[in-house]
Amino acid sequence: AMGDSVDDGDYNVAIGYLAMFDGDTSGDYNVGIGYKALSVITDGTQNIGLGMQSLAGLTVGTHNIGFGYAAGGSGTLTGDYNINIGSYAGYKITDGNRNTLIGYSAGLELLVGDFNIALGEKALSSAAGADIQANIAIGKHSMQDGVVTGNSNIGLGTETLNNLTSGESNIAVGSGSMGLGTVTGNDNISIGNFALEDVTSGGNNIAIGSGSLAGATNNIGNVAIGFETLKASANDGDKNIAIGYQAMKTGDVSGDGNIAVGELALEALTSGTDNIAIGSGAAKKVTSNTDNIAIGRNAFAESSNPGNYNIAIGLGAMKTGDVSGDYNVAIGHVALNNLTTGTDNIAIGPGAAANITNNANNIAIGHDAFAASVNDGHRN
Repeated sequence: AMGDSVDDGDYNVAIGYLAMFDGDTSGDYNVGIGYKALSVITDGTQNIGLGMQSLAGLTVGTHNIGFGYAAGGSGTLTGDYNINIGSYAGYKITDGNRNTLIGYSAGLELLVGDFNIALGEKALSSAAGADIQANIAIGKHSMQDGVVTGNSNIGLGTETLNNLTSGESNIAVGSGSMGLGTVTGNDNISIGNFALEDVTSGGNNIAIGSGSLAGATNNIGNVAIGFETLKASANDGDKNIAIGYQAMKTGDVSGDGNIAVGELALEALTSGTDNIAIGSGAAKKVTSNTDNIAIGRNAFAESSNPGNYNIAIGLGAMKTGDVSGDYNVAIGHVALNNLTTGTDNIAIGPGAAANITNNANNIAIGHDAFAASVNDGHRN
């Protein structure tokens, strides 16, 4: 121990074969315990290496801790205030500062960078080369596989942000959250198992709930709250809001500016834009439709044809018909219930114009008004 030290280092403790052996130690208050612990230290001070080859490459760094086999061990460590606990934790770190790396191979490839925290097996283990700042990876394999160059990301849970590269200011909480895609986008928030699982270049998305926005890749500015909301939207759909169990779940949403609130609301939506559906099952079969408003349970529920600019308010309003007509207004329970190709109709009241199908330009106001008309009646 301390075999080559001829300089004036004081208050050092070296225990173990070749501990503090190869460096000419002038630093003070260092502790190296284990084979080759702190083996090349020179001017470093107040470092603690406990374990075989712990802090083995440290030269002038100060206030570093390495506990475990080869913890902080192979890099020429000149940085300060790093904590490396676990076999191979911080194995290659050089001039990084104030990093906390705890767990087997945590921060394994990290060379430079400051204020990073990795807690868990192989957390932040592939970050190599870039001067990364203030990333937090907590959980087994969190930020494991991606060569991280981005800053200020937070991953909490197994395999969160697993393929993160240049993305910045992302927050992923839950097993597999943002876990599969090569994340280059910024400012995403995902909370829930596998939320935003496939995201790549997408940014400014909020996904809360297991499986929410799971298929999104390059989508921007979406809000998905609830189990499997907006789950299948794989690309291009931007600035949509889905709140409720499986709202906007099934369709690959590429349309923009839609709002769905309620269980299965707008469930099948694909290319449709600027639709509003509020209520359980509201507009649940709408696909490519545009600028429709459905408020109430099962309002506009069976329409899969491209009917546009329709308003259905009330339980079951425009529910049963597959509406391809435009500019209809139904307010009341089952108003315009069977409408299909009809256009420019107004029905206000429970059951108003409930049975018309292809009629056009009718106005029905009152309970069951115009309820018996089935088709062809116009301008009444």
